[in-house]
Amino acid sequence: MASSESFDVIIIGGGPAGAAAAITLTRSGFRTAMIERSNYSTLRVGETLPAAVRNLLIRLDVWENFLADEHIESIAIRSVWGDGKLHENDSIFNPYGSGWHIDRGLFDRMLARAAETVGCSVFTEARATHISKDKIFSWQVDVLQNNDHRCLNGDFIIDATGQTSVIPVDLPRTFHVVDHLIGVVCFLAQTAKPYILIEAIDSGWWYSAPLPHGRLVAACMTDAGLLAASGDSPYDYWQRQLRKAEQTCKRIESQIIVARPKTVSAATLIRHPVCGRNWLAVGDSSIAFDPLSGRGVYSALQGGTLAAEAIITSSCGNNDSFTKYADWLNDQFSKYLQMRSSFYSREQRWSQSPFWSRRHSLPKR
Repeated sequence: MASSESFDVIIIGGGPAGAAAAITLTRSGFRTAMIERSNYSTLRVGETLPAAVRNLLIRLDVWENFLADEHIESIAIRSVWGDGKLHENDSIFNPYGSGWHIDRGLFDRMLARAAETVGCSVFTEARATHISKDKIFSWQVDVLQNNDHRCLNGDFIIDATGQTSVIPVDLPRTFHVVDHLIGVVCFLAQTAKPYILIEAIDSGWWYSAPLPHGRLVAACMTDAGLLAASGDSPYDYWQRQLRKAEQTCKRIESQIIVARPKTVSAATLIRHPVCGRNWLAVGDSSIAFDPLSGRGVYSALQGGTLAAEAIITSSCGNNDSFTKYADWLNDQFSKYLQMRSSFYSREQRWSQSPFWSRRHSLPKR
């Protein structure tokens, strides 16, 4: 027989968005559960935080925890974009100071522990096997954890499962997809200088940055169709495209690969709808940005916090709180699309190539 527990809010997904929502709700007195499939030990992508993240982490009361994990300050962004020259943007011109290169597994685990510390019930290495409407509560969630079955009842559900996961419930899950950008991501053993390097090539662009513990991430960003049409394996494609990127190649030459390249979605998209009467979507389950923007984890933390505040406000009788949350997401997406178009339009060297021609036209909403 499955054990049964009751909560005010059940969060499915324990990444930055889910954890930010869990911390905010639990500190406000809500009985909260968070279900996470992993134990945070595997390599995760999304390794760079902007300097402004400090305000969000202070708001979540995890800033000191973050500093204790000894992530790396990012001193600059170097780029080869629009011409063949290497350009540098020093972080001293940012009013918030330096950005950060982080160990994502360590960062996500820190947030989950902070949620647990304030009283959230965190279920790791667990998955929701079935979600249904309940006669007394709004939702019933069946959870499998280490061969143990649990039944969680709750008034609200937060979908924080990401853009590629499918949760077992008939929640509306339609995405407006602007592009099909992917990253062929590789981790290497290297102690590198703490700067981000972005380098455009004819079939996309390269991103590389140092990570804690003597590692470096190098990702070839391209369209899924271009990788498929090449007939290459992700590793062969990564190697072949690397030869086109002079600065990136210099940076990582002769380094030891510690994990074979894996392909991850980096699509620009927004979900419709992002919320219903008693559920909300957060993080990549609601909106996803091109990693060129550097806003992925920052947006997830911000969105998770705002979604939690929408639930808190709704419970006090404000019927507009979910609508305001959806309006905020749509406004963020519109502003991002304008920035995205402006940045991609600066690179005209391969304007006739499939990758760049797709990004030189304004996406439709």
